[in-house]
Amino acid sequence: MHQATYRHYPSFTRRYVRSVMKMMGLPKKPKVEADVFASLLQDQELALSINGEVLMLEWHHAREGRVVVPEPTLSEWLQSVKLSQVQGDAWSWPL
Repeated sequence: MHQATYRHYPSFTRRYVRSVMKMMGLPKKPKVEADVFASLLQDQELALSINGEVLMLEWHHAREGRVVVPEPTLSEWLQSVKLSQVQGDAWSWPL
């Protein structure tokens, strides 16, 4: 019997690494993806950003065989909400 893991959302790490690969014009190959990920881990500026924190969190938990999922109320909201894309100054942070 195979063990299956449910992911409520796609891995941020994988999407982030693949977007970097696409921007660099690199082929979609597991070795290239692993090399790009390794180089991202060495980037000090990325490590200090929220993206770096998520990358490290997902990487650590994936190695332990766990999946990072949103907090339960956020997960429920994500299942029911309908989002629309905005452009320009249509969004501002509530600071």
